[in-house]
Amino acid sequence: MQLRVVAAGILFGLAAAAVVLVVDPPRQEVLQVLANPGSSAAALAVVPGLDDDASTLLGGRPDPAEVADAVRVSAEAGTLEVRARATTTADARVVAEAVGTVLARRAAQVGGGQAVNRPAVALVPGATQETGLRPQPAAVLAGGLVVGLVAGLLVGGLLPRGISSAESLARHAGRPVLGLLPSVRVPPRDPAVLARAPDRARRRDPVRRRDRAVRALAEAVRTEAAAARVVVVLAVEPQATTLSAATELAVALADDGERVLLVESGPGSPTSPVLRVADPTPGVREIIAGSADLERTVRRWSRGGIDVLPAGTAAHRGASPLDGEDVATVLAPLRARYDRIVVDAPGEPGAPAAVELCRSGDATLLVVRRGAPKADVATTLAALDAAGVELRGTVLTAARRI
Repeated sequence: MQLRVVAAGILFGLAAAAVVLVVDPPRQEVLQVLANPGSSAAALAVVPGLDDDASTLLGGRPDPAEVADAVRVSAEAGTLEVRARATTTADARVVAEAVGTVLARRAAQVGGGQAVNRPAVALVPGATQETGLRPQPAAVLAGGLVVGLVAGLLVGGLLPRGISSAESLARHAGRPVLGLLPSVRVPPRDPAVLARAPDRARRRDPVRRRDRAVRALAEAVRTEAAAARVVVVLAVEPQATTLSAATELAVALADDGERVLLVESGPGSPTSPVLRVADPTPGVREIIAGSADLERTVRRWSRGGIDVLPAGTAAHRGASPLDGEDVATVLAPLRARYDRIVVDAPGEPGAPAAVELCRSGDATLLVVRRGAPKADVATTLAALDAAGVELRGTVLTAARRI
């Protein structure tokens, strides 16, 4: 996240610099210094009519507005500096000399009362000097780059730091990272275990990478939680990847020969197999309420090789969370029928209902999205520890390195 903010700051700074160059395009600049002005002569630089007089002296081209835009006059100790900008150095020199002549004539008039068209005697125009392009494009772009970089670093430093890698997650959670699930830009309709990549696909094909990662996660679960009959997949944040991770884990375990039941306990997502099996109601909530029969509520998803217990009305947005003890009661008669029961438990960081739901299982996996705030992870870990929930490991989703 911080890198994206810094990159955005740099791009913004460069864009602002480009706008400056468009509004005030670089032109050749010429400097003419007029020496020995008195204090009253220095005030001539701000007297109205200077642009009109210079334009008249040049025959009306450029006009007074263009002269005003191109010329800057400043009073320094003992001198007046005339800076003129134009497309070419020759044009800038002509404008600078014209303005210098007008200033010299005004100084002569103020100093001795002579006619305006008499030769200048109070100011001595010096030779013109070429100062190059103004503003300098490289300097403007460099300035925009620096300003954008500083702004990005300042804003990025104020943002909460997130989990950036498996090493960061392991260090922060103090638990082993059992799986790294890469994101797939265009998620397949089926879990990666079922969505076979074409034979001609490269080894780095996103679906193949996801397939290998899910199978590795299933193997890690069998190793770390071999005796755990009910595995709860808990999310740090409410997200579709939670159900996706639970579904893919269940399918991968079933693909290796286990009898698996997937239990959905919260709002579903487009990845939910329930949407392809039947209406999501009745489900767990209806069984708890006694309005549905367990035998008829469990659905078979033949394509995935697993059974599915829908959330029922608990899947509706805004529905109250399921109680962990009630879910444990529903799962009790199912333990003997399956080798593994995978329960998805999406929720807010440290949400009591989600934590209580973890108590209904034998082992808990914590799903953390890359970029998730470390504070959310810490809140969830503290809630799990306080409830006495055994966390067997973590899973990093949207991982970059597999």
